Amino acid sequence: MALCSLPPCRTSLRAKPVFNARCSRVAPNPINSAMGETSGNRHHPSSTTKQDAEAHDPRCVVITYHYIRQADPKWQEGVKGVTPTAFAEQVDRLCALMEPITWQELYAWLAGEGTIPQRCFLLTFEDGLSDHARVAAPMLEDRGLRGVFFMPGAVLATEEMLPAHAIHLLLTAHGDEWLERNLRDILEENHGWRAPRDDSDTGHARRMYLYETPVRASLKYLLTMRLPIAVRNSAIRTLFERHIGASRDWSKRWYVGWKDLTAMRSRGHTIGGQGYSLEPLLRLPDRRRRSDIQGVAAILRSGLGPAARPFAYPYGGFDSDTAAICRQAGFAQAFTTRQGRVTPASDAMSLPRVDAKDLAVILNEESEPQPA
Repeated sequence: MALCSLPPCRTSLRAKPVFNARCSRVAPNPINSAMGETSGNRHHPSSTTKQDAEAHDPRCVVITYHYIRQADPKWQEGVKGVTPTAFAEQVDRLCALMEPITWQELYAWLAGEGTIPQRCFLLTFEDGLSDHARVAAPMLEDRGLRGVFFMPGAVLATEEMLPAHAIHLLLTAHGDEWLERNLRDILEENHGWRAPRDDSDTGHARRMYLYETPVRASLKYLLTMRLPIAVRNSAIRTLFERHIGASRDWSKRWYVGWKDLTAMRSRGHTIGGQGYSLEPLLRLPDRRRRSDIQGVAAILRSGLGPAARPFAYPYGGFDSDTAAICRQAGFAQAFTTRQGRVTPASDAMSLPRVDAKDLAVILNEESEPQPA
C-alpha cells in the first residue's frame, strides 16, 4: 500500500458546534492563574463526618486523547484514534454532565488557592500531533473550552518522525506479520541481535496495550520495552526510509509546529511537556532520564517563555526519582496513565486520567443520580 494516500488532518472536519451554557466560558489568564493568582480557598462542604465530606469533595475527570482524525480504511489499521465527529459528541456529552475547567484552575485548586466545580472535566492531548492544532483546538474553541497539549521536545527540535509514530505508519502500510518478519531480519543482519521470546512478555504486553490484538500488543511491547533503544531506532529508521518515505517530509505533516503551538498558547490553551524523546522514562539510565526531562523543559521555555507547566509521563511510567526530576525541571504537575479521578487527596506529581477509549464508562457513571 502506498502511504502517499494517507490523508492529512483537515480543518474542514470540524463539526458544527453545539453551544450550551456550561461550555460557553472564557479561560482565565494562563500566566496569572498558573502562578497561583486565583483567590479563594479549597472548597470542603460542611458535613458531620469525614466520610460525608469526602463524598461531597470536588472531583475532576482528566481525559487523554491521541489521534483525532477521520476514519479511513487505508490508514486506520495502524493509526487508531477518535474521529472528529465522535470527539465532538464526546465533548458535548461531557459538557451536558459536568463543568469544564482549565489546567490553571486544577493547578490552583490542588495548591489550595482556588476552587473547582463539584463535578468537572479537563481535556488533555498527547504526542504533539497535527490533529490537535487542526482539529481538536478549533473544536474546543468553538465551545469556549481550552485543553492541555503535551509536546515531546524532539518534535519541536528536529524534523524526524518519532519511533512510536514511525511504527504506526509501518503497521498501516504492511501489517503485523510483515513488520515483525522484516524487523527480525534487519536486526540480525545489521546488528547481530536476535530478539528473545519471553512468555512473560505476553502478560506485560496485554496490560500495556489494552486495546490491541495479542499479536500487535506483543510486537509493540518488543519495540517499546525490550529492544535496546538505539538498536530499535536504527532498525525502524531504516525500514521507514525504505518502505514509507523521507522521515523529514512525514514529520512536517504529522506534528504540531512552533507557529501553530504559539498560536494555540495565545488563544488560552496550555502547553505541557512529554519528555524529549517520547521514550518510557524508566527505561532510560538516570543521567539520560534527567536530560530527557530537562531537555523538553528547556525547549518549551525557549519557545514559549517561563511559566508553570504540566508534564505527562510517556507511557505513564514513573517513580519518585522521576517525579522529583520533573519538579526540579520546573513542571508544576505531572499526569500518569493510571485510571481514576483527581480528588483533593491526589498527589500533584502522579495525577490519574481516563483514556478516551474508556470514556463511555465515565459518562455512564456521571449520568447516574448523585448522593444528596
